[in-house]
Amino acid sequence: MSRRRSAVPDRVRNRVERARMTRMHREIHADPHAPEVRLADERRTRRLLLIGIVVLAVLTATTVVTGVIRSGSSDDTSPRTRGPWRDQAVLGTPRDDFGSVVVGGRIWAIGGMTGERGNLLDSVEVYDPRGDAWSEGPSLPEARSSVGAAAVGGVIYTMGGLRPPTRVTGTAAALDTGSRTWTRLPDLPTPRYELAAVAVGDRVYAIGGDDGDGPSTAVEILDTRTGTWSKGPDLPQAKSSLRAVALDGRIYAVGGITADLETRDVQVLDPATGRWTKGPDLPGPLANFGLGTYDGRVHALHHGDHWTYRPSDDRWQEAPPMPTSRHGQGVATVSGRLYVMGGCSPQPLRDVNVVESYRVAT
Repeated sequence: MSRRRSAVPDRVRNRVERARMTRMHREIHADPHAPEVRLADERRTRRLLLIGIVVLAVLTATTVVTGVIRSGSSDDTSPRTRGPWRDQAVLGTPRDDFGSVVVGGRIWAIGGMTGERGNLLDSVEVYDPRGDAWSEGPSLPEARSSVGAAAVGGVIYTMGGLRPPTRVTGTAAALDTGSRTWTRLPDLPTPRYELAAVAVGDRVYAIGGDDGDGPSTAVEILDTRTGTWSKGPDLPQAKSSLRAVALDGRIYAVGGITADLETRDVQVLDPATGRWTKGPDLPGPLANFGLGTYDGRVHALHHGDHWTYRPSDDRWQEAPPMPTSRHGQGVATVSGRLYVMGGCSPQPLRDVNVVESYRVAT
């Protein structure tokens, strides 16, 4: 088994140990002394009890009705706003290391990993921002985490990742979101996981990742019109756990792991020329983080860090951090907001179903 693949069981063991250490046992103690009610006060007490029952019934009914209107919320009856951040309806399944794309004004959360044992997921969830609610989507043909995902038109393309139990795969598939059916595609020529995937025009770029022996420089391009793969310009440096987005016709490959070290490196690909150029380094090293585009900027999010990059400024700037610290989250932009979904919290180490959205004040 490869070096990186053997790290997956270590992560599971860490999760289990953290769960043991943070488990808390609570005891409920009942008061042994109940108040005595005098016979002379019995009528007044009954009246107060009746009033209390009526008030409780009204409050309960109000809560139920509000909860129906606000379906999908975990606790609150309306989105809670914290500065530019707002709480949204939670994912049905806590997950991290999953694919996230936008198609038809909806966010699609695809596969991933969940639970103390790091179970791989085949489930797909779909978020509708109009109703702030998640629904079940068509499951992946096979459970997958650390998968590359990108969308062209109404079709979602997935490639690579880890399949059960923890094997690197090159399997590729396409989901027609209209018919909600999956179709098998030719395999990714270089099987890998923790890769980045991004669409430019009719092409999907599969960038970097871990091929089972370590970080890879591979870039392979899927022509969605013909369903065929071709070789692209290699990354200047082998990287896994990187993220990539397209902005203003260029691809930004950000952060990642090189030779077991997280990196600040940013590389920019011009698809027209096939040439990589050096971009401005991140303020700090990042890997297995969230990356998206919003308001003409690239947004990088990881634990307490939120950095933005605008090409015209050519530098990274600090932005308000996510309320919930996490890594391995999904990021997508829809309906004028940047959504950050799921991920894994650092303390305790556990997958979360939290969804928060970000909006710049106008």
